[in-house]
Amino acid sequence: MKINPSTTSNYALDQSRQKSDKVLEMIATGTQERLASSASSTIADRIASEVSAMGSGLMNLNDGISMMQIAGGASTNLSVQSAELAAMSVRYNSASLGSAERSMLQENFNATAQTMRDGINATTYGGQALFGASITLETSKGSVNASLGSLDTTALEISNPESISAFNDQLSRVQSDIGSNTNAMQSSIAALQQNMLSSTAARSQLEDADLAKSINDFKNEELKISIATMTQVHQTSLLQEQMSRLLG
Repeated sequence: MKINPSTTSNYALDQSRQKSDKVLEMIATGTQERLASSASSTIADRIASEVSAMGSGLMNLNDGISMMQIAGGASTNLSVQSAELAAMSVRYNSASLGSAERSMLQENFNATAQTMRDGINATTYGGQALFGASITLETSKGSVNASLGSLDTTALEISNPESISAFNDQLSRVQSDIGSNTNAMQSSIAALQQNMLSSTAARSQLEDADLAKSINDFKNEELKISIATMTQVHQTSLLQEQMSRLLG
């Protein structure tokens, strides 16, 4: 005689098998839909948005660094040109020079000063003049304000060495601004990069936690299957034993 397992055991076994297959499919596919309804998925998505915003902040700061590099390069050229003006001024004010030599020096001085003016006006980023500018860079974690002093060459005179010294003072302040602004931006970049790393790690942990939960669910369903199977086998064995006694 053939003994069938109990209906209850079959039902429990089928249910556990269905759940196990479903959880295993979720683990195997690794799709975002698997996490869509979980609270940790919502948090992970929010972290992803924050990381994206921080990435935009990094781009802004990198733009700021580029601005300072452009301004720094221009200030270096201006320093060289200002030294040339100073040399011409010293020569011009020498009592040994005749009018022809002074006239030639004046022309060279004027030409160099004009080149400096053109260079100052051409020192731009995205169409924005850098010298005399005030810049605000958004980082998603606040903002970085940077400003550069103005440079004015209109007062430069070959016969007035103090006018050249005054311009050099302006240039020194601007170069100091460039250095301090660059340091502030680099510091913000380092902090933002650390925040991005921490946030990315947190997001990864959340997603791993969901995966771990799915794996644990799979193990639990497999355990239920084993228990249901053992119960079914045990029940079948008992029935077979009872029938054997009845049949002698």
